[in-house]
Amino acid sequence: MPPTTIRQQLIAAVEARMKTILKANGYNTDLGLHVRVSPTDAAPETWEWSMDVFFPGASDPDAAGVSNRWDYALDVDIDMDQIGAASDADVSNMLADVLAAIGQDDTWGGLAFETKRPSHNPEWERKGRLVGAANIRLQILYRTQPWTI
Repeated sequence: MPPTTIRQQLIAAVEARMKTILKANGYNTDLGLHVRVSPTDAAPETWEWSMDVFFPGASDPDAAGVSNRWDYALDVDIDMDQIGAASDADVSNMLADVLAAIGQDDTWGGLAFETKRPSHNPEWERKGRLVGAANIRLQILYRTQPWTI
């Protein structure tokens, strides 16, 4: 069944876009091979790369002026990992690939009116093991009819 709410359509659009991050598409990594949305378990150790995408919440709506629509902010939290030793270049490539994918169309096919500039954070150790990791947080702003999401 296709997503019905704008929020769910945006979640599907983010997942689909992240899955395009492949060397065959001109990216530096193949992060798109292992994209998981809101997983509850750890990625398999056999994966060289993994990307977990979470949607931790959305803001309370603001009235969008005379348009009689409501504005929402969908929070997106993207965790990227490389299992085993990773260099600065590996982490930089992961960050660059995700930022480039987001920048392909910051209206997400016309579903949103703005994507706010993301923050990013590289990491080198997680849960006592050596990894190369990075996190990107962003907000996607979208507008709906009143009483819908």
